[in-house]
Amino acid sequence: MNAKPIRIEFSQDEDDDGRPGVDTQTLTVYVADAGGGPYLVIETARWAIDDIDELADMLRTFQRTAVD
Repeated sequence: MNAKPIRIEFSQDEDDDGRPGVDTQTLTVYVADAGGGPYLVIETARWAIDDIDELADMLRTFQRTAVD
């Protein structure tokens, strides 16, 4: 992966299992490198989606921003 060291955080309101205004969901995507070359990290405690394309679109946004 040829990527810039970048971190993008996405956020959304809670889903039906959450408490309104309290359980905002965040998903962080960033590039890390522990010495063996850069790799993609996706970090979240919870991220609920109705359509897999939503997640694919977020990763494409990251790709357009981070990859040379």
